[in-house]
Formats: sequence, structure tokens, C-alpha cells
Amino acid sequence: MATRVYKYGLVPIGYPPRAAIDELWRANNLWNTLVALHRESRENWEDARRTASILYSERMDDLEKKNDEISEAFDGLRQARMDEGTKDESNPRLKSERASINRLKEEQSTIYADLKPLRKDADDKIDKKALDDDYRNKCKAAVSVKRTARDKAFKENATMRFHPFDGTGYFQFRCRKKDTSIMVDGISVDEFLSANFQEYMRCAVQGIDEEKKKPRIRLKAVLTGGRTKASKVFHDFDWIYHRPLPPDCQIQNGKILRTRTGDKFKYDLVLTVKVPDASVIQPDKLNGTIGIDIGFRRSGDTVLVATIMSDDASAKPLEVTAPSQMVSALEHVIELQSEPLLANPLPDEHPKFRLWQSLAKRPANVTLSYEKAYKVAVWLNHEPDAFPDEITDKVFTWWRSYSRKYREIHNRRRKQLVHR
Repeated sequence: MATRVYKYGLVPIGYPPRAAIDELWRANNLWNTLVALHRESRENWEDARRTASILYSERMDDLEKKNDEISEAFDGLRQARMDEGTKDESNPRLKSERASINRLKEEQSTIYADLKPLRKDADDKIDKKALDDDYRNKCKAAVSVKRTARDKAFKENATMRFHPFDGTGYFQFRCRKKDTSIMVDGISVDEFLSANFQEYMRCAVQGIDEEKKKPRIRLKAVLTGGRTKASKVFHDFDWIYHRPLPPDCQIQNGKILRTRTGDKFKYDLVLTVKVPDASVIQPDKLNGTIGIDIGFRRSGDTVLVATIMSDDASAKPLEVTAPSQMVSALEHVIELQSEPLLANPLPDEHPKFRLWQSLAKRPANVTLSYEKAYKVAVWLNHEPDAFPDEITDKVFTWWRSYSRKYREIHNRRRKQLVHR
């Protein structure tokens, strides 16, 4: 059976209980504690390797110096982009900075290649079992929580990071049914939607509202608590059932995600299901089958609407092209949309070329964002002759009406970010 993941929107009924948020905080705190122990363990491993092999220690010092040089080179590239006012690396200064970075990375790769046999030799000399036991004794009760992330970090030489708590997280549940005295993993869609909440369930349906355009299903979930009913903390959600689950699938487990969107939170229901393997049709039974590749793409002087192929290898593909009148009309509309701007093109090396290009290619039915309009207005305040008068006058009209509002929005966002 194949495994698929389905994601749906959730609307919480009221505010989530304080105990649920505290559970998210505890989970985040547990992660940070384990990350701290993991980092301490890696430092112990590195110290043991350096003690066991002087050659390895010296080469690691070379790698640290090279990493610092690469970091400084990237800082130089960012400074050059700001000074030159462009990200186009055909610029001589940016091209030189990029060449310096590439050279340093090649030297870094050489050091990595030299370290590989030295690390293997150092690992043979240290007591790896003692190091692992030391780590496991410190987090024996919770090591299984992040075993996968820790193993991946060792394998890919990655860095595990602390997670600052911002109110986000997830509540996980398993879909199981009782078969006499044992619990069996996986339930059918009908069983999950049967609106029959039992005490042993962590998440189940209570009712279905078919009156809206997209059905809303009332969902009751256990967000935290132990085995006893008195210790469990329940909360209700409206499940926006915008895409039906396959009727023959088996629901294995799920998560209720709580993610931040600005200063608010949104909730999602993520279900992991198993579906039966699809039957495969043998090529010799594909009699008269055709394939249609739909998609607009330019081909010479015309536009392809679709390409049709048959199962006959000798038959040539049939190209369906758009009428020439339709193509010419579309091109004319595009020219009209950007005519005032294209009448005064900017050279490629102009520091505002990319901003001008985004304005020139903007469809007529798309309005500018506050941020882009503010950038254009500031530009024209310094260079009022950059655009024709009909554009400059409209921009100045917007500036007089909305520039203070944009600055207020921007400052409030910055304060909220600092506060968060």
C-alpha cells in the first residue's frame, strides 16, 4: 500500500485551553534541552578526536580558519552588491568577489578530503561506546524523541538548532480501533467520519454540517493529558473538508499543527493515510490510447496550445497552435500595458533597472504593493525626470495620500517583531 498525506484547514471553536499551550511549551523546552545535550556530546567527540590525533587537530584548525575566510568573503560580496546597487554578477566587482568565494570553497573541499581518512583514524583510537553511553545516560528517558534528527545530523554533518518558543507546535494522535482487548492501528474513512467519539480516541468526528459550500466537520481532539478521562484536555475544531479522502484508504495517524501567521495563529489537520496500490495497465493493452500535453508555450512565431501523441510509434505528434489573430491581440495588449514605461527604457547597469523592469512587465489588472509603490515614490522624489509626467504625477498623488500610512505600517511591524 502507498502512503499519502492530506492537509486540511481547521477553525478552532474558541481559544485553545492554557494547558494545551503549556504542553507545546514543554515539548519545545524538551527539544532545546536535548539539542543542548547533543551539542555537548558532539563537542566531547571532537575533543576526543583531537586528543587522539595531532594531525586531525591541526587540519581541523585549518578548516576553521578557511570557514572564517569564506564567511568574510560572503560579507564582502553582500557589501559589493549594496555599493554597486545590483545583484547581477556580470558586474566586474561582483564577479571578482564570486571568483574569490569559489577559490576558497575549492580549498575547503581539499581540506574536507584530507580530513576524511584522518577522522576515520581518530575514531579508531577513541572509546566511542563510552561517549555514546555518557550521552544516553543524560537523556535516557527522552532520547527516542529526537533519535532521527540526531542520526541525520551526524550523517550529514549538520547543526541541530534551538527553537525559540513562539506559541507554535503540533499535537499528534494515532488512529486505532479496539479489537477485543488489543488496539489495532489504522481505521477506515467511514469509521473516522462515523461521529462516534470514544474515550480511548485522541481525535474523532462529532458531527457534519452539509449546509455550507464546503462541508464542515466538527472535530473533538485531545490536546494533552494522560490515560484517565479526568486528566485529558479536549478542544473542538471545525474541519474544512475541501477534498474527500479516498473511500478505500486507511487512516494511520494525524497531527494538528499550530503555526504563526503574523500576530495570529492558524490550525491545520494533517492525516497520514495508506491507499491500495493502483493497478498497472500493461502496454500491450493500451489500444488506441492518446496522450495530450496541455500548456501554452511559444514556438517560433506562434504559440502552442497542446501536443497530441498516440501509441503508434510511427505517427508524428500533432501540434495544436493558437490562431494568429489571438497571438497578435495578446502581444498588442502587453505592449499597451507597458507603453508609458517602455517609452523611456533604462540601461541594464542602472541601479533601479530591476525595479523599472518589474513595473514595465506588470499586468494592467495587478496593483502595486505598498512597499513597491513607496520605493517608486522615493525614487521619483530624487529623480523626477525618470518617467513621463503622466506617471510621475500619479505617483506624487499617491505619495501625498499614503506615504505616512506606509511608514506607520512599517514602523508598527518592526516594533511587533522586536516585541515578539
